Amino acid sequence: MRVALVGPASPRDVADLLTGADRTRAADLPGYRGIPTTELARGLLCRGAEVELITVAPEVSESLELSGHRFRMLVAPQRPRARHRALDLFRAERAGLTDLLKGTSASVIHALWTYEFAWAALLEPSRPVLVTAHDAPLTVLRHLRDPYRAVRAAMAYVVRTRLRHLVAVSPYLAGRWRREMCYWRDIAVIPNSVPHLESVGGYRRARNRVVEVADASARKNVCRLLQATRILKDQGRPIELELIGPGLGPNDQLAERALELGVSDAVSFRGELDRRTTAEALRGASAFVHASLEESFGLSIVEALAAAVPVVAGESAGAVPWLLKHGAAGLLVDVRDPQAIANGIAAVLDDADLASTLTVGGLRRVADFTSERVADAYLDEYERAVGVRA
Repeated sequence: MRVALVGPASPRDVADLLTGADRTRAADLPGYRGIPTTELARGLLCRGAEVELITVAPEVSESLELSGHRFRMLVAPQRPRARHRALDLFRAERAGLTDLLKGTSASVIHALWTYEFAWAALLEPSRPVLVTAHDAPLTVLRHLRDPYRAVRAAMAYVVRTRLRHLVAVSPYLAGRWRREMCYWRDIAVIPNSVPHLESVGGYRRARNRVVEVADASARKNVCRLLQATRILKDQGRPIELELIGPGLGPNDQLAERALELGVSDAVSFRGELDRRTTAEALRGASAFVHASLEESFGLSIVEALAAAVPVVAGESAGAVPWLLKHGAAGLLVDVRDPQAIANGIAAVLDDADLASTLTVGGLRRVADFTSERVADAYLDEYERAVGVRA
């Protein structure tokens, strides 16, 4: 089967799938990062499918084609400023994606994300279109109340009126689409797959090192994690907290908050890191704490589980309880309460048996998210979509 994937994807992340000079060109194109898209492409290729991956990137000024074995990547220009894209509902980006889709020969089109990528894909009338939702637009808008998210929510409603085949990455997200978007057709649930990480050398776990991979938004709730660090410090339980992600650099606002709380000596603000460096940080940690208030899936949690790190995360944080098998694969706490976060961290660090149990449960859970399982589930959905179309 030949599949056209339309979604955010970094040429750099799939450089190893390309051949010749295209591999070198892709290494210099960070593009629009989208790990679920590139991981699905890998899984489908492993299952023998032919894949055409269509995306956008701010680094290109005109359409670009990159090729590999049974794999082709088409890249359209993306305007660098989010404000300019939002003002016209991503019209230029949608037009570029639509033009590239016309040149594909796939039997089914799969759009990942329910915004400009799905909108462009659904304008293709001759082939079945499958769309995967990775978030709940109104839930995101409730946590991040700004004009940009309002525009994105409006785009999702346009997409919702044209949808015939929808997939959600968790049961929680499927429920959100039914309640918030009033989408009453069947919704298949297919999770994201375990991200492919470059192998790293030997590592040594630090006894009290705690890692979080997030961003600086209120939804990710890192401020309460800093407050929990203060509580642990006051209890004489010093930890080394390592924060990774956009807005979590040494010169960002949360670094000032750590200084105000008196924990700047216990917190390392590392900002955005490449995937290899992030993997090294996870494999050197004794705990992974995800303080996010809501997750539609929780990809960073899956990465921590795959790195055999015990996880502490939110008991009511969207898809997180399902992802962690309701406590069998991770410790669930009230992430709105800094004391509860602190207690969870202390429990994992102090109780070796608990940490071991969570680690084993986490590795078992990761087996549900292999790229082969996810690719097989999507291939079944593609066959179903083609059959319904026929």
